[in-house]
Amino acid sequence: MACVRCPSCGTERVVVEGKRKNCRKCGAKLTADMAPARPKARKAAKPPRVENPKSEAEAQEQQEA
Repeated sequence: MACVRCPSCGTERVVVEGKRKNCRKCGAKLTADMAPARPKARKAAKPPRVENPKSEAEAQEQQEA
């Protein structure tokens, strides 16, 4: 099986070797020997959430008072 990109509209579809499928979006004929689809880019991980240092200092002051 190969994941191919439709040359007409760019939609990705899995096609079995030696078989043809139609694109779900535009109906173009797709075969496994067409241009392979590029792997999807991974999203960057979000940095860890850090609390505001001022709020921590204020919390300590309130606890001491």
